[in-house]
Amino acid sequence: MSPGTAKDPKAQKILMAVRTLLAQKGYMRTTISLVAQEAGVSRGLLHYYFKNKDDMLATVIKENMEISILMIQSVFAQHK
Repeated sequence: MSPGTAKDPKAQKILMAVRTLLAQKGYMRTTISLVAQEAGVSRGLLHYYFKNKDDMLATVIKENMEISILMIQSVFAQHK
């Protein structure tokens, strides 16, 4: 993932497309072309932000884990 991708609106649009396609089709049937089409971007722009499909998946997992950790911290903070 390129630096600054987390705050870049185009990168987030791509990641939302990845999440949508993973939920609908699973990892094996999610392709770079489908992600680009779903996000409304070119394959070239997609590769500007992400090396490959594995890089996109890793970024989605990382962001989801960060959100989960924040939610867990919030729950524990409320019950102290």
